[in-house]
Amino acid sequence: MRKKLSGLLKDNKFVFLSNIIERLFFFLFFLIVANSFKPETYGQLVTIFSLSNILAIVFDLGLPFYIQREFSFKGKNKSEIFSAIVLICLFAAPLYFASGLLMRQILYPDINLVLVSVILVMVYFFYLANIFSKSLSGLSQFKAQFIALSYSRIISMILIILCVLFLKPGITMLLLLILAGAGLQLSLLKSAVNKCGVRFIFSKVNFMKLIGQVKVSLPLGLSVIFYFLYDKIDVLLISKFTGYKDVAFYGAGYGVYKAAAIMFSFLFTTGLTEISYLGRNRKAVSLFFRKYTFILLTISVPLSIVLFAASQLIIDLLYVPDLDYAGTVLKILSAAVPGAALCGLAGLVLNGLGMFKENMLMTLSGLLLNFILNFIFIKKYGMISAAYITVITEYFLFAAYMIFVLKYLKG
Repeated sequence: MRKKLSGLLKDNKFVFLSNIIERLFFFLFFLIVANSFKPETYGQLVTIFSLSNILAIVFDLGLPFYIQREFSFKGKNKSEIFSAIVLICLFAAPLYFASGLLMRQILYPDINLVLVSVILVMVYFFYLANIFSKSLSGLSQFKAQFIALSYSRIISMILIILCVLFLKPGITMLLLLILAGAGLQLSLLKSAVNKCGVRFIFSKVNFMKLIGQVKVSLPLGLSVIFYFLYDKIDVLLISKFTGYKDVAFYGAGYGVYKAAAIMFSFLFTTGLTEISYLGRNRKAVSLFFRKYTFILLTISVPLSIVLFAASQLIIDLLYVPDLDYAGTVLKILSAAVPGAALCGLAGLVLNGLGMFKENMLMTLSGLLLNFILNFIFIKKYGMISAAYITVITEYFLFAAYMIFVLKYLKG
């Protein structure tokens, strides 16, 4: 077992390190905000980040995962694929920004317009960077991803810490520093993609093929949208039903839960390239699935136990006393860790095998279950019910995914 883990870690070291830096960066950023500003401000920030990320996922149409999958195959005209997808992203930008500002006006007119605008631009930069990053993943250029990410995030975090220590900036200033770092990351990723011989060439864009690519990736995009909505819908409902302070409690506990997932989530990045390459070889896919299931359980079960036993201690060490109620949220969410790991693996297998429609239907069912339960119970029982519903939904989705995985493996 030790040899398997060390071998996997060696093969995935840059992906693992990239995941650590990314999760740690945003965990530290939100930690700084939670300890430097009022809980209501922290709650507003979490709410707008959730809304912006939902809109970005809606408009990405599943293209980041599609481009990684396509780049993993040999003989593809990668510049043609890349050019078409980048063009789609540029076309989607006005719709994304207009939707974000409209949603703010309808749902959250009390949140500062400048704050919302900066977050929308920042998330769009991340969205573009993800296209470049997934292109490099398909080419197995994980070191280039790591370099671009580490430089941009480390520089941004140093500047944020210095500002907080010496200038006492507003929240918008901190966000602008992240935006500058996102611009640097995008520039470095573009250079890395170009070095691999992949370039944006407008003349290579075949508009008929472009429409075809959207049609192919749309079911995958919808499954990503549904899963992401399920992941964020509880925050939006809490903000409307119980207020931004409860969002702060829930966001703090949920943030630790998601940060802990870094211990296994890095495996999914290289896993998608591997399973896409294996294609329709059932024996190879079966071996892949059993190997990853064993490894994920070995990591996630002890992690779940640690989070459950030390939940309040972790929250007390990280956050100000105003957010100590987040310990209860984290204790409940700890039970979802193994389910989240296995759910991620099963969904990865379906995507790698091109079973996009099946994946879409299952994630839609998970979203509907999560939304209905949250809509009913948050009003009555508050944010604690959202934590329990997250646990239920993770295992429901895993069971739903497994129906198709087992059917495929049995032939």
